[in-house]
Amino acid sequence: MKFRCQAIIFLIDPLSNHQALQLRFAQFLMHPFKQPGYSSLNECLSAGPSLSEQISPLLLRFRTNAIGVIADIKQAFLQLSVRPEDRNFLRFLWWNTEDRSKLEFFRHCRVVFGVTSSQFLLNASIRHLDSTEYQIESLQATVKKLKRGFYVDNLTISVENQQELLEFKAQTMKIMNAASFELRCWAHTGTKHSETQNVLGLKWDTETDELYCVSPETDMGISDNIFKRKLLSIVNSIYDPIGFTSPATLLPKLLLQEAWRNKLDWDEELTLDMQLCYRRWAKHIALIEKCRIPRRILYGNFKKLLYIYLLILRLMGMPGLFYDVKMKER
Repeated sequence: MKFRCQAIIFLIDPLSNHQALQLRFAQFLMHPFKQPGYSSLNECLSAGPSLSEQISPLLLRFRTNAIGVIADIKQAFLQLSVRPEDRNFLRFLWWNTEDRSKLEFFRHCRVVFGVTSSQFLLNASIRHLDSTEYQIESLQATVKKLKRGFYVDNLTISVENQQELLEFKAQTMKIMNAASFELRCWAHTGTKHSETQNVLGLKWDTETDELYCVSPETDMGISDNIFKRKLLSIVNSIYDPIGFTSPATLLPKLLLQEAWRNKLDWDEELTLDMQLCYRRWAKHIALIEKCRIPRRILYGNFKKLLYIYLLILRLMGMPGLFYDVKMKER
């Protein structure tokens, strides 16, 4: 069969799941590959300006309103076409179906994940939602949320009530479908799922509306020795962009700091005292998943609460702390 809008010229047989996995893996690895003395494709391309939203502001907006909402774009990069004159730079090899000793050339017709400029191209396409076609007043609020709600292909926003959720979802699907972007895997506060949802590296229980971190894989027996390299790997495996688990993750960071002070090599064992401290910590680290926080930061009208707070400061005679706050989405 032919690749669906991804490769041209040749025909290939249908692939098994294992073969398809190998092909996707090959596509990802081909771009940094280079011969000695030559530049790779990624080294020749500009990454473009960073248009991605920062994770911290995204999470703050996700935690502001009563209902959290997430979704993602199906095969986002494959919806973007590569200009015909640029496709020869995206060639790859595949075996001839009749004679395995022969190789055939293919070329990508769609933007490929793993190429330096791919993320910019996707972000720029999403930013193009403010085109004149969607400048009508009824869609402006939705377009604004979309432009500031994506991290690569993941949509993360929050709304105040069910009516706003239904309107946002209907308008979003209309706008995104017009650009051949299919939003899928919708989830929001109150939905029942057999598994928790992933939100920018955190876990989200939609039923209880709580966020938590995944505990690291320590996978060490009592008799296993602990090296500085392994300690660094465990410290970096705990992803918490909010920082609510910092008290529980402080000890291994202090041990790593001590290892640097002692000038230990990467594959050198920690001292016995350090290993003992680490084992005590690792014994209970699985409980980190029990440490959960509400998704929503504040209950009630945030704008009114902020106005009251500023008014109190003014009445207390602190004019230097009072500002004329123009309530804009931040």
